[in-house]
Amino acid sequence: ESRRRKLSPEWELPRAPRRTSRPALDQKNASAPSLPTTRIAYVVRNQNLDQLLREVGQLANVRVVPGPGVRGAVRERRLEGPFNTVLDRMARDFNLFWFADGGTIYVDPADEQKSKIFRVKGSSPEHIDRALEAAGLGRHRDRIQAVGSDGLVRASGPENFLRSVESILTGVAGTDTGTVQVIRFGQRSQ
Repeated sequence: ESRRRKLSPEWELPRAPRRTSRPALDQKNASAPSLPTTRIAYVVRNQNLDQLLREVGQLANVRVVPGPGVRGAVRERRLEGPFNTVLDRMARDFNLFWFADGGTIYVDPADEQKSKIFRVKGSSPEHIDRALEAAGLGRHRDRIQAVGSDGLVRASGPENFLRSVESILTGVAGTDTGTVQVIRFGQRSQ
């Protein structure tokens, strides 16, 4: 006789079917890349965290790329709600940081933080803010800050996030007079 623990009714949700059509997109901020508003209803029995993140992304038709430091197992957990809410809860519960870059979601451990200071010549802080907002990074204002009025921008986060910020700032400075300098340990590089 097999002795299996019976789960309470709240855990008895069926596994959400895979979607074959594209999900509806959130139009709250039309200029920023939109995240799907797909509702997720998923019960985890025992799954690696990085695999679970990929699977949740598949349910929402979004590519999710967990970083190499995303480790651990998830057991006996119910994930339910809109896609971004599920990601936010997982980020809080497992100390993760996620951001969208185009149609891809990058997820890294929240404690894998680096900081970089960029000098963006030829752009105002308002112009930089608009570019970051248009790229969908407006929700990370606490990690990207203009420092003074001379085009200095400080960004903190995982390496993928910093590369994305640098790419956006390079686009902002993409004029003939604009340049982006990364300042590392007091030395400037272009």
